[in-house]
Amino acid sequence: MIGRKTYIAHIFVPLILGVLLYFLFRPDTYISTFLRQIFHEAAWGPINGFTVAPAIGMFLRNFGCDLLWAYSLVFAVHFFADSSVMPLRFVFIICILFEFFIEYLQYIDIIPGVFDIIDMAFEAFASLLASIIILIIIQRGKFHEKETIA
Repeated sequence: MIGRKTYIAHIFVPLILGVLLYFLFRPDTYISTFLRQIFHEAAWGPINGFTVAPAIGMFLRNFGCDLLWAYSLVFAVHFFADSSVMPLRFVFIICILFEFFIEYLQYIDIIPGVFDIIDMAFEAFASLLASIIILIIIQRGKFHEKETIA
């Protein structure tokens, strides 16, 4: 079914790219440590010479994963939500609230991470972008035939 393939691509490609960004730019994270243990790498041998412009590197390090994962979250929630019961605008609101809640948990030190209002803005932007793309795909008929935009 074409719709499932579209969902899968929009869910898993950003997740994989987010892990890759952690692999390249955030060696201090749980994911990077876990990957280092799997591949028995003390230093990232294959990418030791990898460089990007400092501004781009800082953007990808600080906000890249948040953008990708917020985007993926909207597609995942929309995929699993019954669109006749939960229209896209509610999916968007639920995702934004969840993303803000995760940032709040970082603020009060319940989960590791750094609270940042700019993260919240980028996550909201990524969620909005994903919602717009879902609307475009729905209008082109690649998702469920009976999907409503309401």
